[in-house]
Amino acid sequence: MKYDPFGEKNFDSLKADDLMVLKKVSEGWYVEYKREMPKSDSIAKSISALANTYGGWLFYGIDEKSKSEAVAGSFPGIETKELEIGLSRIRNAAAQLISPSPHYDVRVIDGPSEELGLMEGRSVIVLRIPQSVNTPHVHRTGVVYRRVGDASEPVAETDRIQLEHLVGRRKALERRYAKLLRSHIDIPRDQAKHPYLRIVLVGDVWQDRQPWLDIDLSVVREAMASMAGSVATLPFDAVHTTATGYLARQLKGNRPDQVGLMWQLERDLQSDIHVPLNYFSVDKAEELQTHLQGFDHVNRFVNVLHASGVDAVRVIDLNFLFMTLLGVVNIQEKLAELAGWKGSYWFKAQLVNVAGTVPFLDVSSIMRDFEVNNIPIGFRNKIEIFVGHRPESFIEIEHGDNSLVGDVRVSLKAITMFTNIVRSLGLPEWFSGGGDKSDDAGNYYMALHAAGMRAINVQANRKTKVV
Repeated sequence: MKYDPFGEKNFDSLKADDLMVLKKVSEGWYVEYKREMPKSDSIAKSISALANTYGGWLFYGIDEKSKSEAVAGSFPGIETKELEIGLSRIRNAAAQLISPSPHYDVRVIDGPSEELGLMEGRSVIVLRIPQSVNTPHVHRTGVVYRRVGDASEPVAETDRIQLEHLVGRRKALERRYAKLLRSHIDIPRDQAKHPYLRIVLVGDVWQDRQPWLDIDLSVVREAMASMAGSVATLPFDAVHTTATGYLARQLKGNRPDQVGLMWQLERDLQSDIHVPLNYFSVDKAEELQTHLQGFDHVNRFVNVLHASGVDAVRVIDLNFLFMTLLGVVNIQEKLAELAGWKGSYWFKAQLVNVAGTVPFLDVSSIMRDFEVNNIPIGFRNKIEIFVGHRPESFIEIEHGDNSLVGDVRVSLKAITMFTNIVRSLGLPEWFSGGGDKSDDAGNYYMALHAAGMRAINVQANRKTKVV
């Protein structure tokens, strides 16, 4: 927020006595007082004007002192019996009377407060409206409003400068995401053709609430290296600062000059995660029985390759992927909590160097699909999950139901990511009815988790044989 009358006070913890500061705050560019709840059209006008300009605050149930001294003068509040009607008007105004709908936060502060003169059974409704990037927000009447002093004024259709300025905010955000998605890390020449997954996470895709991670490096290291979490962990053993945030890497068991699992974290909760994918290139499909020894469905996979007329093949082993995504979500949840972020975050992914590859996932339903419908082979070297750089092209990962156990929320979010990624490689994303009961929709998570555990054991056995 460009302006906050309450200083460092957390919005969610505002109390009645905190409103005393408004006795020194005048109506103007950032603040508007209303003694009573107006009609929805008026609410929409005020919200859209603030969102289109610098953002600001709306207070319902506060009366200004006078026209010449427009500070908060009295706090009559809104009657409790009228409260839900007022909140419903606000929701309707933002969702139905403004296009596109802007973001806002609302808090109800209840009386009594002797200091304010706010009586019991009455409340003040506080709206916090950030400056929006998704502008212009158009009122249902077709008018674009902006804040001018203490009034919400229409932007004239002939005011080209103001209209271009509003449209320009969104274009600037799109350019930012286009630059982000075009960028890439410098990969050593001997790894240049290795397949990998790139995950981009954005804390606030519209940049109107702007979460901020303002903590010590030691706290970030603890969050990134923690083994806590019963679902899955993804510990990073090297975490350092960068010019704009932090860089976390998994170095144990890897060469430090190689690009392995890596997480670039910005302070605004924007993350760029590099996930190498295990792969095997063989001249004959039978050789996969050695590379994939320890998995349950290797023979079925080799038979499908033969039936499809495929011999020499490049296989991507996806059995670690779901476990990796569980770890990503687990860490993201910790970082969001450290930043005080309780909202959704947004996800995008790219698969690179996957042309000519066949995916292998050690799940019976996958094998059954291959046996019935043949195997998918990649024909594009780079696949972008949901093409484009507009904010709408990102996938929302919702905060989730607070009544759910944390591990369940983590699992559901990881499944959302997983299904979007594997669908781009031609794998069925969900299963229902018929076939193996162990792989039905209700046990999809268990099937993926079991495949991941087998992958861990297979890798451990490989290292043992090398030693």
